Amino acid sequence: MQHVDDAWAQLESSLDSGEKQLTCLQTLLLPSLQAASKLEAWMDGITQTVNADSSLQPKSADDVEQLHKKFKV
Repeated sequence: MQHVDDAWAQLESSLDSGEKQLTCLQTLLLPSLQAASKLEAWMDGITQTVNADSSLQPKSADDVEQLHKKFKV
């Protein structure tokens, strides 16, 4: 029975250590995941705008400037 108790204690200790590591990783990665999500949303918006305006060909410098302003970050 002592063997089972020792194994259980070791398992609990391993889980605590793993949980601490996971919490640290989540803290480090969360800002990156949020930034990636914002970037993906921005890119989706750009894609929709490009698809909506794909039939428009710039005919003048003003057209190019307007398109540039539309897509400028």
